[in-house]
Amino acid sequence: MRITKAQIDRLEYTGKGENAQHIVWDDDLSGFGLRIFPSGRKSFVIGYRSQGRWRLQTIGKYGVLAPDEARRRARAFLGKVAGGDDPGAAKRKPVPVHPTLDAVFADFLERHSRPFKKSWFEDERRYNLHLKPVFGKTEIESIRRPEITKWHSKIGETRKREANNCLALLSVIFNFAIREGHLSEGFPNPCLKIRKYAETKRSTWVKPDQLPALMQAIHEEPNPYLRSFFLLALYTGARKSELLNATWDNLDLDRGLLFLPHAKAGSRHVYLTEQAIGVIREIPRQEGNPYLLCGHKYGDRIRNINPAWWRIRERAGLPGVHCHDLRRTVGSLLATSGANLQTIAEVLGHRDLRTTSAVYSHLLQDAVRDKLADTIKIMTFEQIKKESTEKAG
Repeated sequence: MRITKAQIDRLEYTGKGENAQHIVWDDDLSGFGLRIFPSGRKSFVIGYRSQGRWRLQTIGKYGVLAPDEARRRARAFLGKVAGGDDPGAAKRKPVPVHPTLDAVFADFLERHSRPFKKSWFEDERRYNLHLKPVFGKTEIESIRRPEITKWHSKIGETRKREANNCLALLSVIFNFAIREGHLSEGFPNPCLKIRKYAETKRSTWVKPDQLPALMQAIHEEPNPYLRSFFLLALYTGARKSELLNATWDNLDLDRGLLFLPHAKAGSRHVYLTEQAIGVIREIPRQEGNPYLLCGHKYGDRIRNINPAWWRIRERAGLPGVHCHDLRRTVGSLLATSGANLQTIAEVLGHRDLRTTSAVYSHLLQDAVRDKLADTIKIMTFEQIKKESTEKAG
């Protein structure tokens, strides 16, 4: 596509998330592009490589700068790059000779995590919660393995899986720093050889005889949005993030579908049963708020479901059940009812059947075994004899 005024006016932001980069590149002039922001703002940019590193330089804002003028400036800029110059170097903030972990993570988040990872917000959360308070102001090359081991162990006292995930994030940041020149080539990654905790895969789910107490506890939750969240989690099997990010525009109640354009496994539909639709129809709609499940802040969604869940599971007498176990409950009930792996995967939004099989195959085996036992009953000698006696009588 050639970038022209007519084309620019038709383009809209389609990035996956509010912070994802959406750049449309010009077909005629390689390296010349238009960046579109979630707000609708559009800016002309140049993408080029200098000293082995990819650079993105803003030329100017569309509306202030016409496409032809932006193209002319881009051509001149790229001509200098071809001659071995880096015209954008003067505008960039110099990277400290010995950058702190905070500085490296800011670069990592902007150029690696946000553009390439759907779960970039988890990187940001873990960094702010666990890494920043301990290592944020420390020069990255000064962070040593004994300090990391002690930090990893401290988190692991209460949350072993989280400790391992944080260690993996720090290791990736070190690899990024080495690759991008924040650390010297061949710098030893201090996270390597640190022993991770053994993780036991959870298989907890709410059993049928526990459901009445759980449903009662959910219905006693006074906040209508939180109450609706937990009911929809049980009625749909959707992920927490999928429900919390759902908007009214995503709903098609006539067809019984919730469309998720940016789900974990790509775009998908959540199937809405009659019960789920009934819950949705009872949700109070806030004017000016696009979200289905509204939070305390005007125009925003629910941000924290944990306090409500802790209250609910205490009332239900289920202290060891996590919120994610509601999703696992849906899959387990489907499996024990005889649903096949394909159906369970479709409901839960698993792209790979191996994921579904790893969690629910043993329950499917139990359901098949029970079905086989019921079938064989009619072939047993005692049953055949009984039926023959009844017919003779």
